Amino acid sequence: MAFKSTATNLVSGDTNGFIDVFVHDRQTGQTTRVSLASDSTQGNGDSYSPSISADGRYVAFRSSASNLVSGDTNGTSDIFVHDRQGGGTTRVSVASDGTQGNGDSYSPSISADGRYVAFHSYASNLVSGDTNSAPDVFVHDRGGAGPAYQLYLPLILR
Repeated sequence: MAFKSTATNLVSGDTNGFIDVFVHDRQTGQTTRVSLASDSTQGNGDSYSPSISADGRYVAFRSSASNLVSGDTNGTSDIFVHDRQGGGTTRVSVASDGTQGNGDSYSPSISADGRYVAFHSYASNLVSGDTNSAPDVFVHDRGGAGPAYQLYLPLILR
């Protein structure tokens, strides 16, 4: 079960003073924080809106933290995926060439296998030709085991 909380006593070392995303394993009774950088650095901004893969390995979430991945300088909220097995955190609200979004991204939803992440975004630079000045829905293909991915505009907008 994935959830957000302002509580500071769910895991040790939670001293950032921001809303964090956690996963509670109902079988083991263990709660872990997932809104962390790959090196376990705490986020320097709020994290919320978690979505968890069917096996609980991957958790997508929205965060305004700028220190979860290197090079996050856009000043907007982004969508991240944390791998609970590997410990890595990646940003998925970027263009296929890695360009940062120029607007807030929100409402992530991760597929059962963790490969696809759908989200809304006000960014107009995630795909070419996005000129409607409105938030769009994007799907990020995490490429399975590889780093390749592509963002798609919904078919209805094409």
